[in-house]
Amino acid sequence: MNLGKLARYLRLLGFDCLYCNSYTDDTVAKIADEQWRIVLTRDCNLLQRRIITYGYFVRASLPKIQIKEVLNRFDLYPMLKPLTRCSHCNGQLIETEKQNVEHRLEPLTKQHFHRFLICSECDQIYWHGSHCTRVQRLIEDFSRRGL
Repeated sequence: MNLGKLARYLRLLGFDCLYCNSYTDDTVAKIADEQWRIVLTRDCNLLQRRIITYGYFVRASLPKIQIKEVLNRFDLYPMLKPLTRCSHCNGQLIETEKQNVEHRLEPLTKQHFHRFLICSECDQIYWHGSHCTRVQRLIEDFSRRGL
């Protein structure tokens, strides 16, 4: 069982979170060792590898409970920096002028929105659209301590 949705939620909250569904256990272990990363997994065998210094077995199966479990386990609440990372690739989000992305926008987006963020890695564009109320609610729910 993969943790893709958990990774997206962690990124939404501003955490540097590598995730690729096609990583092998060897690749995960090597990256964790070389980059001093914590491995979050639902695979007990992966955590038994000697090369993995920091790891945690995520017990919950539902992503919204997983995120609360991880935030509580590592007391990450003081480190929340919502909407600073790309939820797709983990890149840093940077404010950009509308004129820099205007040629890539749909007509209604171009007409109604004026503030934009762009991913420094994959070039994904973000703006405060109709989905933002739902995203903000998620962030508020995740930011409250406790399960």
